Amino acid sequence: MLEIWESEERDLKELLKKILRKTPAYWEQISTRNMLNTRIANLEKKQEMMFWWSMNQPGESMRETKLRVYLNMPKAEGKIRQHQLDYLGILEKTAAIFEANGLTYWPMGGTMIGAVRHNGFIPWDDDLDISMMSEDKEKLFDIFNSLDEFIIEEVYWSDNLLLRCPRIRYADESKNGCIDIFLWERADDEANGDPVLWEKRQKYARMKEAAFKELKPSLKQSLFKGEAIRDPQDKKKVEQLFEEIYAKQRQEIQKSGNTIYGQIDMWFEAGRWKGVYRLEDMLPMKKVKFETMELPVPKNYDEFLTMQYGDWLSLPGMVSPKHTQF
Repeated sequence: MLEIWESEERDLKELLKKILRKTPAYWEQISTRNMLNTRIANLEKKQEMMFWWSMNQPGESMRETKLRVYLNMPKAEGKIRQHQLDYLGILEKTAAIFEANGLTYWPMGGTMIGAVRHNGFIPWDDDLDISMMSEDKEKLFDIFNSLDEFIIEEVYWSDNLLLRCPRIRYADESKNGCIDIFLWERADDEANGDPVLWEKRQKYARMKEAAFKELKPSLKQSLFKGEAIRDPQDKKKVEQLFEEIYAKQRQEIQKSGNTIYGQIDMWFEAGRWKGVYRLEDMLPMKKVKFETMELPVPKNYDEFLTMQYGDWLSLPGMVSPKHTQF
């Protein structure tokens, strides 16, 4: 029943948008809003520049100033810090297992920013994202399925796009901490951010969404919010959907492996980012401090982060946890 209400609410909102778009007043409001947003952004940029210049020390480049300020930023406190330490505990254990079994991994997104900018968690971050190669997925599941301490399972989202990722968590549900894993595929010899390769990837992402739309009526549950599919028949149908798309995708794209790109399973669509990187910018990886341990990061991590976030050393616009209520 909840799924029906949410679907009807989305349809109603979309209908209202279509009606409003036909009125001149709507577009006038949009134009005014965009103008004000531009002015506010320019003002915020000037204020940020003044802040960084006030922190700059003699003989220091502006990049060095920014890194020094971030590295000296206080750690989180209270419940969010305890949450981070819980997650650090599972990261320490799983990273040791990855390395003992020869699995290539590196931090993703905010976890990578935390490693290279803060030498630990971003003070307001509340999750852990790790990248691995899709070719290691079967080995990853075999290893963690053999360990009593952990559970590894696919978790799914379908409130917007159909997405999924392997998640590692404790078997003991009283323990806090989990790790989501973003998987990457191999391509051939494309450049970083290559638009042609990315459009091929997007073609199969769209194909996945069209196939899921057709599949929905046959599922007992079709709305997932970061959870495993419990019904065996539903799980089999959705897994088969992914495998059929993979087969077509890899036949067209996967070649010698000099380039990697983000798999269609997960969020690689955000903003301007085209998740395509040459292996020469990733290997050999370098180790950086992350809290009590060291994590491998891509050799050219600045390229990774700049392509995803733009200026990842700029002051953040929002400093609150995104995934957890404290």
